[in-house]
Amino acid sequence: MRPQAWVSVPPILIGIDQGIGSPGSVACVILQGTWDRAWETAHIAPGLSADMLQSMSPEQIAHLIRARRTHKRFSGAAVSPEHLSWLVELLRWAPNHRVTQPWRAYVLDQPATHALGKWIADHRDVVLRHSDKPEKDRAKIEKLLSYYFPSLGAIIQVTQVRAPSEHQDREDYAAVSAGVQNMLLGAESLGLGHFWSTAATLCNPAVLQHLGIDPERERMVASLWLGGVVAQPPVPPRQDPDHYTTWISPSL
Repeated sequence: MRPQAWVSVPPILIGIDQGIGSPGSVACVILQGTWDRAWETAHIAPGLSADMLQSMSPEQIAHLIRARRTHKRFSGAAVSPEHLSWLVELLRWAPNHRVTQPWRAYVLDQPATHALGKWIADHRDVVLRHSDKPEKDRAKIEKLLSYYFPSLGAIIQVTQVRAPSEHQDREDYAAVSAGVQNMLLGAESLGLGHFWSTAATLCNPAVLQHLGIDPERERMVASLWLGGVVAQPPVPPRQDPDHYTTWISPSL
């Protein structure tokens, strides 16, 4: 079902998916002016199709997982609406006990990302009033606006709807985190740079409320930064599986 309702949250237009909560739906807000194009192509995977995935060998899948890297430098190229819609669709395939589908996605294409940066610059005092460490966060805002935002191609804010019980809340947070990993692997397959950020500024209650996110109802899980690749980051050191694996004896 296509979105029917639009609400204005200056300076960005937000389209709300009316299918939120329905079986198999992707709860998503597209913060951009090209929803029609994105919606029409949302289910056209520009990367790996289902048939391709079934034909991949275990080692090919493992290679994709091992090849994923965190990027903190971006080329300034925009990420297309088709790619953003495809990445959001991958969220719903995460393992999710009781199929609560607790994920929500708020998608900022490049113009919306730049508009958010301008809003933060114009309202930094408001943002800092909601900060636990205002002096430290002031410096972080400056770096975010001067170094990161100009080169980003898009941002996807991924949240978890808070659950009524502590047990379900933990399960739902884990499910959303698994969904974010789906998106990261999807971005890797598209050749996009990507960064799972929890930057204090983009988790700030004032910023979340500006984007239409209720911090009391939803918990930030990831601010997913996307863009063109500048250079492939080096492989970080990883522990050998023997270091973290315990094989349980059948004699126990």
